[in-house]
Amino acid sequence: MDYRGRRAMSGTPTPRQQQRERTRERVLEASLEVMAERGVAGLVLSEVASRVGLRQPSLYAYVASREALYDELFRRGMEQHAGTVRAALGDGAPGLAAVRRAMVATVRFAVEQPVLAQLLFQRVVPGFTPSAEAYAPSLEVAALVGGAVQEAVRRGELHRDAASRRGVDLLVALTAGVATLQVTNDPGSGFDEGRFAPLVHDALDLWQQRYGPRGGSTAPR
Repeated sequence: MDYRGRRAMSGTPTPRQQQRERTRERVLEASLEVMAERGVAGLVLSEVASRVGLRQPSLYAYVASREALYDELFRRGMEQHAGTVRAALGDGAPGLAAVRRAMVATVRFAVEQPVLAQLLFQRVVPGFTPSAEAYAPSLEVAALVGGAVQEAVRRGELHRDAASRRGVDLLVALTAGVATLQVTNDPGSGFDEGRFAPLVHDALDLWQQRYGPRGGSTAPR
């Protein structure tokens, strides 16, 4: 057995495998560039191939289809978002403060990654549905945020209704709404100078008032 064979069996990537992975990363980067220029739904595989120096048929050695490319970008984006939320929740006191940090971090993520934010948080690609594997980090985020809200309830900082589906859905809707308005109406601006992004603090104040310790009630209006 030659040296390359021993490296492959030991789990260390061979030079050929490393080159393949570098090319695949360039494909993903080029895809984001095309989406930024043409819109998230405007991903064209021939343009992606051209940017990485491949003929379009050769591109299929790295990605099975346009749908698969969207799916991989969605998976990676959601993993980044989940990591952002985990870091925010762990960066300080638990409870209500942690909930607020996680929501602010979500808006910051959208501002810093506007192309991914549109793919993750808006249905901008007709017919695209993420695979279960790609969507899994989103479920983790939901569990993390829900757990933080429950902890705030346990600590007496919020009414128990805050942890209901309606309460958490309202929290997510307010946060996603701010992020979407910023990304679609004031792209290119940072979080602090953006027209809409800083409003996440006001949105969280409204949610907190709605579900304060003496508030609550999810009764239909």
